[in-house]
Formats: sequence, structure tokens, C-alpha cells
Amino acid sequence: PTAAPSDVRGRRVLIVDDEPAICNLLCDFLCSEGHHVDTAADGREALQRLRKGRYDLIVCDLKMPGMPGKEFYATLQQHHPRLARRLLFITGDTVSPETHAFLQSAQAPYLTKPFRRDEFLALIQDLFAQMTGQ
Repeated sequence: PTAAPSDVRGRRVLIVDDEPAICNLLCDFLCSEGHHVDTAADGREALQRLRKGRYDLIVCDLKMPGMPGKEFYATLQQHHPRLARRLLFITGDTVSPETHAFLQSAQAPYLTKPFRRDEFLALIQDLFAQMTGQ
């Protein structure tokens, strides 16, 4: 069963994407649901943010300059294993065998760009409900 929206308001989310328009859009989606959102342009900036604050969930693009999503995920597994299990990937590339293999091995949820607002928020809500049930 899915948790009621009021059960999952006020969570802290970090969005990691090199496209400002995507960051702004996802931030608007999440803020409209009562969540607190920070953004980072790549994995390195995201790691800096993790040193300064706590997050309930990370939404991360796979393809970024600097530190891409796969490298960020590997670093999270080493230094923040709890957060590595609280990661939602977004990607425009699910056709490449390398990306597909990574998503399978990470066993993390993901959405393929472009996606709809309701699709994104439903997945976020389900992830928060799963975390509450842990």
C-alpha cells in the first residue's frame, strides 16, 4: 500500500543534475509537496553537500560532466552506504548496454527522461513509504 501524501512531507532531498532546467523542475515538483530540496551540478558538489547536511533521498542523473552518477554511486556505497540505498536515478540513456548493465547491478530505482510529474511524485512517495517501513 502507498502511504498518504501527508505521511511523507517535509523530507530533505538532494537533486544532482548538470541541467539547471531539470534541477529547477524537480525542485518545483518536490517543494510543491512540502519537501526541502537542495541541488548539486555533479557528484563532487553533491558530496560537498553531504558533508554539510543530511538527506532522506537523492535524485541523481547518470550522465554529467565532472563526477557522473555511476562514480557518485560508487563513492556513496563506500562512504554513505545508507544513502546509496536511498537513491533514485534519472537518465535519458537506457539504450546503451553499459547504462542498462549499471542500472541492473545497482538495483536502484530509475526514471527515464522525459517523465511526467505524477510519475515522478508517485515514485518518490513510494520510496519514502518504503523507507518509513524499514
